[in-house]
Amino acid sequence: MLLGVYGLKIAAFLPIVITLAGAYFLVRLRAFFIFHPVRTLKLTLASFGAQPKRSAKALSLALAGTLGVGNITGVAVGIMVGGAGSVFWLLVSAVFAAVLKYSESVLTVDDMKTSSSSHGGMMHLIKRSFGKGSRPLSLLYSAICMTLAFFMGAALQSNTVAMTVAAYIPIQLVWIAVFSAVLTFIAVKRGGDRIEKITLVIIPLTTIIYILMSLCVIFAHFERISDVVLLIFRSAFTTTSTAGGVIGFITSRCIFEGYARGILSNEAGAGTSTLAHSRNGSTTPCREGALGMCEVLFDTVILCMLTAFVILLSVDSPEEYGSAMTLVYDAFSSILGGAFRPLLIFSILSFAFSTIICWYYYGEECSLFLFGTRAKSLYLLTFIAFVALGVYFDTLSIVAVTDVLLLLLSIICVITLIKNSDRVVTLSESENVISKRVALKERVRRRR
Repeated sequence: MLLGVYGLKIAAFLPIVITLAGAYFLVRLRAFFIFHPVRTLKLTLASFGAQPKRSAKALSLALAGTLGVGNITGVAVGIMVGGAGSVFWLLVSAVFAAVLKYSESVLTVDDMKTSSSSHGGMMHLIKRSFGKGSRPLSLLYSAICMTLAFFMGAALQSNTVAMTVAAYIPIQLVWIAVFSAVLTFIAVKRGGDRIEKITLVIIPLTTIIYILMSLCVIFAHFERISDVVLLIFRSAFTTTSTAGGVIGFITSRCIFEGYARGILSNEAGAGTSTLAHSRNGSTTPCREGALGMCEVLFDTVILCMLTAFVILLSVDSPEEYGSAMTLVYDAFSSILGGAFRPLLIFSILSFAFSTIICWYYYGEECSLFLFGTRAKSLYLLTFIAFVALGVYFDTLSIVAVTDVLLLLLSIICVITLIKNSDRVVTLSESENVISKRVALKERVRRRR
């Protein structure tokens, strides 16, 4: 419990890092996806042009790492702790997350093409960005990312699986641990190609089921939607009088929960999904960046907001709940009743499983970068152990460790992105994502 408290205090700086970095890139890229949505949509669709199956696999793998318990129980925790206002800040975080995800993906694909490397990811970009002294920083990033794979990718997901199954099925935790570990081992043994094929099936199916369930609940409470929207906006700004200035406001619990649950869900600014996007060598950097933004749209703007509205429309006092899973169950059962239980359990287990196997791939790539192939078996055994032991861990402690690790990754990633920001702008201009700026002298000459 003490670890959880200190972890949350340290990770309270996460909103500051994401806000400042996101605002910087929004200005430099002129918020193109906000002011030119049609152009952005065309860019996203064009990314599937050359090899649509290859792009779909890369996107499904990236979504597998982001679509998980953060979209369901993570949002519930945010509302329980930060109130309805955290939903507003979750949506705000998505704006900054989208531009950061775009920049990550653009730089990663460009780095692979310019270096003619078959391996990509943020650690490779770091290594080639800071000259001779960059290797320690890239190794540190890989070590933190691999550790995050153990906690967020393995332990947090299996912990949610255990809570979900144990709440409705009379089974001992040890059997859940064994089953989770064996299923994970079978899925990941053949590497990234097998993982991509699995996620390409699981992600679309599970997403459709969860969206349909959520819409059933939301439409059943359609007359209350305006009241919930007003509640979200009112609650989002109630802390301004007690926050004690701008820094106090941005690190308040309401905003922190909104940002932290959003970043926990979409991982923007941490650079982790670059390991998935780097597998798609069939497209241009900016088109892959558009896929990254599409990832944030699906994850945070659609699924997280659906969960939030289901809870706020169905439950009057979510802050009184002590269990996120109980809150989610009561919210859905208010309309769908007990008959929906198998579908909800299936959705949570599928999201969690796809996240586990995706994060195994992320961690494996970091392990190969750190130790080479000689440590591959050791990494596999360690990851499986965290999957099994995660069912016994304290959830708050796992979330606290995860938040701290995400903060550390975000700091390193943001520094790298800013270092290469000119390259992001240049590539965006070359692919007509944004218009080229004309120098002042040139504008004066043209007017004459």
